[in-house]
Amino acid sequence: MNRFDDRWKIATESARPLWHEATGDLPFGFASRALARWRETPVESWADIFCSFGRRAMIAVLAVSLASAGFAYFQWYETRIEPPALERAVSPESWLP
Repeated sequence: MNRFDDRWKIATESARPLWHEATGDLPFGFASRALARWRETPVESWADIFCSFGRRAMIAVLAVSLASAGFAYFQWYETRIEPPALERAVSPESWLP
């Protein structure tokens, strides 16, 4: 074994009796009371979860929508003088006389 394993084994052996002294025995009926309280707690519905995260979700959706609208606007509004290449009419004009 290496030094770490030796140190780990010594530390766990010295801490084992202290754990039992610190925790002691649980009171009578503690486990049954804990299980009964766990069964009595209501399960969160989807509406509660949605309401708790609703405001943050709406802010995030608004931010993404504004960002995408801004990108779309700057791509749509072009300041070029000539029309785009797809809108140019194809004409039979030739450079030959």
